[in-house]
Amino acid sequence: MKVCPPKRTKVLLIVFAVCLVFALGGLCILGTLCEYTSNTQYTQTFTCDVNLAVQKLYLFSVRRLTWSDSHAFCVSKGASLVTITSRTEQRILLSKIKEWHWIGLNDLETEGHWVWVNNQTLSETGVQFWYKRKSKKSEPDNSKKVNPKGQNCAVMKNFVYRLDSWFDVSCKNQRRFISTASGGKCSQYRDKNTLANFESLNKKHVMVSMQLSAQEKNGTAMKKEFNDLTARYNSLKERLSFFKAQSCNLSVDGWIACRGKLYLFSSDKLNWSRSREDVLVSKIKQTHWIGLNDLETEGRWVWVNNQTLTETKVQFWFSEKQREPDNWSKQDPSGENCASLGDDNGNFQSWFDASCKKKKKFICEKKYRFTPISDSN
Repeated sequence: MKVCPPKRTKVLLIVFAVCLVFALGGLCILGTLCEYTSNTQYTQTFTCDVNLAVQKLYLFSVRRLTWSDSHAFCVSKGASLVTITSRTEQRILLSKIKEWHWIGLNDLETEGHWVWVNNQTLSETGVQFWYKRKSKKSEPDNSKKVNPKGQNCAVMKNFVYRLDSWFDVSCKNQRRFISTASGGKCSQYRDKNTLANFESLNKKHVMVSMQLSAQEKNGTAMKKEFNDLTARYNSLKERLSFFKAQSCNLSVDGWIACRGKLYLFSSDKLNWSRSREDVLVSKIKQTHWIGLNDLETEGRWVWVNNQTLTETKVQFWFSEKQREPDNWSKQDPSGENCASLGDDNGNFQSWFDASCKKKKKFICEKKYRFTPISDSN
């Protein structure tokens, strides 16, 4: 047997040791990266795109879950699977994704009756973007090849130059998902940006003012910059003063704030009694219940906080063709004892008495303490 010389053996051992060190080092780095990936892969944050006309916050997940688990995850974050209500929103979402994503649309309760997670139907949102085929059946087709129970949850994917990109698939599939939070948060973030811009411009304004005073000469370029900064400074200051004085157009979790109160405009229609229990966000485009009634004494109209019209000193009953309230009892023998803002003819600036059993949208309000914006600068 041939024996290696001692020197050669020593060199081989050194080379082996060096290789072992590098190998262990590589494993450590790989382990760290894996741990980092596992810790960060599911860390999601809502990002606000100030260019969105729809005014929503979106979360595009990295994690793949079933439809039910995706919905549960969104709810745990104080959000929901996305509800798409316009062509603009559809285009925006398509521009952000490259693969299948769950959306908040399903027909789990009744086959063929597709409903969003906020209980809106496709008829109510007014838009739908199911994928259309020329030779085969278009979506939704409720195929049962993969799952005998059919396809009861909706996904979307970006197809170039096509808006119709919704498909029904088995809810048990694991997909990425799109979550959305209420639009009010965007305006809050935008107002914080306004305040930051104001403070930055204020510092520049003071600096340029001091330079002009010290130099005793107004160069053309510096004077132009000073005038521009002054105009922007005054514009932002006026805007912040308006927010402080009016507290309007800011929102907190979907409520519209104005003059120390929070208002919420429902999208559901309920009778007057039920309107005091459930609330959803919408815009006024039709008649809404308000908190005025004469349920206790006919003709004595009282607000839900027990104030009378004499105490509030304002009333806006409709008085053009017929004078309201008229307590019309042809449809409801008990008369009209609850008040709404607007009627079905588009008169949205006046009050009308109506049967309390009718289902209408409604407006809720609550008091809110606003943090004042400092004018110390």
